[in-house]
Amino acid sequence: MLSFALLSGLATWRVASALHSEWYFSWLRRWLGIDEVGDDWLDWFYPNNFIGKIWGCFMCLATLVALVVPIVAISTGYISVGRGILLWLASATVALAAEKWIGRTKARFL
Repeated sequence: MLSFALLSGLATWRVASALHSEWYFSWLRRWLGIDEVGDDWLDWFYPNNFIGKIWGCFMCLATLVALVVPIVAISTGYISVGRGILLWLASATVALAAEKWIGRTKARFL
C-alpha cells in the first residue's frame, strides 16, 4: 500500500504540475479563462471565480487531482473506502512535498 501511495502521489504531482503551469495545457487554461500575462511562462492571470481560485492554488489543484486515484481504486475493488480516503490524503501529501522539494515553479500555496 505504501508503494502504491507513493507512486500515485508522484503521478498526482505530475498531472497537477502539467495542468497548473505547462505549455501543452495552455489551450485548456485559455478555455477556462486563465490567460498568460507576461513573457514568463509561469506568469498567469487566474480569474476571481471558483475555477480560477482552484487552478491558481497548486495545493487545491493537486488535492482535486489526487481524488481521482482513490475513486478509481475503490470502483475497481482494489481498496476499501477507508483506505481510499487515506490514499487520497497520502497522494496529495506526496504531490505537495514533491512540488516543494523540486521548487521549480512559482506555484501558489494557500
